[in-house]
Amino acid sequence: MYDRTIDGKPINLRVSGKLWNRSLIMSDVETNTEWSHLLGKAMAGPHKGKQLKALSGVMTTWAQWKQQHPKTTVLDLSRTMKRYNSEVYRKPERYVLGWTFADEAHHVGYDTLAAKPLMNLTTSDFPVLVSYDKASTAARIFSRELGDQVLTFEAIDGQTMRDKETESTWSRQTGEATAGKLKGKALKHHAGIPSYTRAWQMFHPESKAHGQ
Repeated sequence: MYDRTIDGKPINLRVSGKLWNRSLIMSDVETNTEWSHLLGKAMAGPHKGKQLKALSGVMTTWAQWKQQHPKTTVLDLSRTMKRYNSEVYRKPERYVLGWTFADEAHHVGYDTLAAKPLMNLTTSDFPVLVSYDKASTAARIFSRELGDQVLTFEAIDGQTMRDKETESTWSRQTGEATAGKLKGKALKHHAGIPSYTRAWQMFHPESKAHGQ
């Protein structure tokens, strides 16, 4: 998911019908610049070299999202891929959760996340927490920095976790402290991109794998 603002103005993106490294290429209506959907970067055209800002999001089930956000609204589009459901993860080794920081790429496999659903990592001197919920296939990345502290987390159950430094209790879905000394505080989300393993490695050949 990206902020589609370039040079202070929103652009409108569409499917170009082209592929690069077997992955979707978008184009903008305004200039016909071609953009890589995996990199969020303009590859050809007037905006070549410009970068869309990645936004944090989550790919999850409607049931979990509705439970957490009961007043939410949804854009209901016709489905073009009937097979798109949780069964796509029946071979989790085919997928990774990727992210970038300080121009360095990192990833963790969904097979690793299934075995280690809560991971304290330090990548490019940036301490992160990766939280995974197998039931909804939702993977989230949070910064472990809070003020001048770097927190370390351990799972309580599938929904909650505890930091070792203050023993506060946190939601693994929202990154918010629900009890303890840090109640009311929230971890900052970091943008992550679910991707086919092969595609991520093709676009980020130097990406560092974690948890293996």
